[in-house]
Amino acid sequence: MRRWFIPGVALTLFLPMVSHAKIDLSGAVRNDAVFYGADEQTLFLNILENKLILQRSTKDWKFYSDLRFYLYYGEGVETPAGWPEELEYITASLPRAFVRYYSNIGDFTLGKTYVNFGIMGPFNIFELDPNVNFSDLNYTKEGVVAITYEAPLGDVSGVKAYVSPESRDTDMSAGASVYTNWGAFDVGLVTGRTGRDLNFAGVYFKGDAEVELQGACAIWADDAFAECHVKAIAGADYGLFDTQLLFSVQYLYNDCPVRPAAGGTSTTVLSTAVSTGFSDRHYLYASAAYTPDEFFRAGVDAFVNAADNSCLIVPAATWVLADGLNLTLLAAWPTGTGDTQFSKAAIGNYAALVRVEAAL
Repeated sequence: MRRWFIPGVALTLFLPMVSHAKIDLSGAVRNDAVFYGADEQTLFLNILENKLILQRSTKDWKFYSDLRFYLYYGEGVETPAGWPEELEYITASLPRAFVRYYSNIGDFTLGKTYVNFGIMGPFNIFELDPNVNFSDLNYTKEGVVAITYEAPLGDVSGVKAYVSPESRDTDMSAGASVYTNWGAFDVGLVTGRTGRDLNFAGVYFKGDAEVELQGACAIWADDAFAECHVKAIAGADYGLFDTQLLFSVQYLYNDCPVRPAAGGTSTTVLSTAVSTGFSDRHYLYASAAYTPDEFFRAGVDAFVNAADNSCLIVPAATWVLADGLNLTLLAAWPTGTGDTQFSKAAIGNYAALVRVEAAL
């Protein structure tokens, strides 16, 4: 019940206002046909996603809601434990739903919202629930139920903070960040608590000095500081031909590895559901993307577990068929052997995806 309390309060308070206001409606319909090899056979999974976004913005406040329904079909259907049998092939999610109020003393947000500390990308050491969708790295991150506050401290500086309540005070999550600009770089200090006896503090930077550079380092510790561990990332982006050709690389160091179990990444690695599992000691992400015009994009992403020498290679190409209508072809090959993280035993022999997406 707690997870719906704040969104419920927000909607109750502001629904009368919203009901008399002009609501902007947008969204998309996306169908993923996924084929993947497992145990010397090819399995099929189809995922139909319906996304509906409602929003209303003025100079004083903003209402935003992102509701998604999924319809699954095929041998690869995986439903949560305890899911009703009559809803075996249907799920729904609400990634974000919030009300934001802009005031002279700062911006207040109430509801389910994504709290971004640090650097966006496949690795973010300040994320409360690290996750990535291997078939869409720009896929919407799941928000947290929270109250957030952000205020400027100058033209290029500011502070932001959040509180995410739990049923017990000891499990409450909270955090804050102070950021500014120093020369060509944005820099920030971050601290927080995720609840469950886990705290963190660190620093990040990102900027453009011929090559776009980014990095972050954080210390994670329990309440008694009996156990302290370091997480760090470093990366760079470089573009050629007016960024038509873009190269990216990022390294993740995790001082407190937890060996991912075989199959722990996802047997349907290209499904719409996000996959997790960057929990070993060393990871490397590399990508190359070519975008000659607004109608075509091709690229390849590689996720490397440098601790067990396994890799997941994901090439993809996207065509704009018409205004708002896209076609994407994507594949994935694991190179690891045995019980390594990105191995055939863990995530199947291969996977291929055909995606058609139409925007409202």
